Amino acid sequence: MLRAVNEAAVASDAAADPPVHSEANSDGRHGVLCEGIASWLEPISERLAVRWPGQSRTSERIRAMGCELVEELASAVGSWNRLTPLAVAGWYLRSRAKDGSYRPATLDTARYKQGIARAVFEEAAALGVAVDPDTAAGDRIARPRPKRVRPLTDPETDRLREIADSAAPESKQLPVVALALSGGSATDIAPVSVEDIDLDAATVTFCGAAARVGRLDEWSVQALARHLGHDTAIEPGVPVCTRTRTTPEREVESVSRHLRRVLRAAGLYELEGVSADSIRLHAAQRVLDTDGIVAAARFLGWRSLDRTAEALDHQWRRRGD
Repeated sequence: MLRAVNEAAVASDAAADPPVHSEANSDGRHGVLCEGIASWLEPISERLAVRWPGQSRTSERIRAMGCELVEELASAVGSWNRLTPLAVAGWYLRSRAKDGSYRPATLDTARYKQGIARAVFEEAAALGVAVDPDTAAGDRIARPRPKRVRPLTDPETDRLREIADSAAPESKQLPVVALALSGGSATDIAPVSVEDIDLDAATVTFCGAAARVGRLDEWSVQALARHLGHDTAIEPGVPVCTRTRTTPEREVESVSRHLRRVLRAAGLYELEGVSADSIRLHAAQRVLDTDGIVAAARFLGWRSLDRTAEALDHQWRRRGD
């Protein structure tokens, strides 16, 4: 897969380089924009600190990786008018080991780093550099989906809960697993704010195209109480699982990344048929067993009973179900 991505990056390199503006930016502090990329490290770093504030390991890591990209491009191509998607791909298609050596990046790592690269170019563009973030970062790397996603088994779900419980209270592992077990997809979970969660009633309100009220099981109530109780200063309307206001696409990708991370930590992610949706399909299986196919479809936010039956490997007839 990454080999194909690399080949695509080489092909896109034949396109015109992103143009570079020749005038000073709005406040005139950084001179002409045709200067070397290295001179933009500090202002881009400052903007990344605003975009990912705080001292969490995730924020610090993202900021460090963004600065690493700028430094590497400054060394590799020198100036913005020589920037190409191939040069950027050379950064996100490899990862650095603890001993300082480099190795091919995993698919998830490459996608993660490509997202950071796009953010760096967005901040550069906001500062006045005439660079198109999507062109510079290259075509988005798609994650191939398994032919059929299956629900997690009971022992696998117990293992997932165990791993989530072992995380620090501020970790996003607790809320993403709890909300997935309440029927939420990454798209459903991403916008959920504290106002959408009712621990006393054991419910969560999912908004959007598949708006519905999900049921929280006992573990999910306790997990959310632990997470929300750790940070009592959550601002109204701020997504619980991302804590930042950004584009809906980035919020969904952030939730997906957290779900994949906890599945991988539990040793489940590489198993046949397992994806982030396997978590909510496990809960939907329970609903199917107790309340039937219609309730399971509603739980998942799906209109199609056939789709629900196929996802849960359930043979059904309209009569008697």
